[in-house]
Amino acid sequence: MLPIDSMGNIVALLLTERLNNIRSFFCLEGNLVAEDCQISQKVSAIKEENFINKIYPLTPSMFSCQGLVLEKTATPLAFYRSSRSLIYWSCKDYPLNQYQNLTVKKAYFYGDKNKELYVLDKLKNIIDIVVIKESAHFMMKDNPI
Repeated sequence: MLPIDSMGNIVALLLTERLNNIRSFFCLEGNLVAEDCQISQKVSAIKEENFINKIYPLTPSMFSCQGLVLEKTATPLAFYRSSRSLIYWSCKDYPLNQYQNLTVKKAYFYGDKNKELYVLDKLKNIIDIVVIKESAHFMMKDNPI
């Protein structure tokens, strides 16, 4: 079973091409389409040197999401390059196509505060969609069960 969230989704989807023992894949608001990669889009629009040396040091809170503090989880360089990679793959529609084509049990989870996600219309009637009440992007933090 692979329960994957947010930016980690692309890594897990790439791994599905190499692993043959996956039985299920649960996507927790994994960025399947470029339109849902809002922070990564902002970061990718900035040149690497400017982001690391000028933009990030002035406004680290701009690149946090619902209380997740970037500097505690990744360096600015790692976050920048991960963002660029995510946008590269997402613009090619790879994540959504790969997820839809997986032949294992799968479901897409999202927080009810994010009911306007672009990807929901693309998954409707194709993949099981599960709503987690009283939560946003970080469901496991917002509403742990």
